[in-house]
Amino acid sequence: MLRKHVILIALSAYCLVAHSNLISPEEQKFYISEIESFFYGINSMKSHFIEINSKKGIASGVFMIMKPYMMKVEYRSPHKNVIVADGKNLYHRNSQLNELSKYDITSSPIAAILSKTINLKKDSIIKSIKQDSARVWISLTLKPYPTSIVLVFTKNPFCLSQWIIINGRNETTEVTLQNIDLKAQFTPADFKIQ
Repeated sequence: MLRKHVILIALSAYCLVAHSNLISPEEQKFYISEIESFFYGINSMKSHFIEINSKKGIASGVFMIMKPYMMKVEYRSPHKNVIVADGKNLYHRNSQLNELSKYDITSSPIAAILSKTINLKKDSIIKSIKQDSARVWISLTLKPYPTSIVLVFTKNPFCLSQWIIINGRNETTEVTLQNIDLKAQFTPADFKIQ
């Protein structure tokens, strides 16, 4: 059942992007402002997600953020890996290898999204903005990282619904959000690595 659901998500995303249109400079300015306002207005967020990885297949779990610089990606299927940003550091617990890796949060492009504010013109290289009747896609690279990201927003309400990460080897990771809660209540303790 999950695989059928994921295939439908992937097909609909492909069809929407294939039939989306480039937009005028005025519309670009409008959507850049809308995207910055969306990220500025979020203090917390919780969502279930389905991840399609070009090498590892399908995974699902829960995604949570609390600004500034706190995030938790808790995989529930097919493995129990966890990624946590606790405000200073970024941790990745690999349950299969029983390993914990630690990074400075500022060494990751996720820092721009988790900061109090985001300035897309300053913090990123915008490659394109497209739209159809229901969604907006912005393709960008967060400075100084080489990884390309496509952020997908629904128009009504204006909300992040998906992102696609494309690494230097042209491998993709597509994450689709479901049951989004923009008023989720967390404490810093929720973002401690176990």
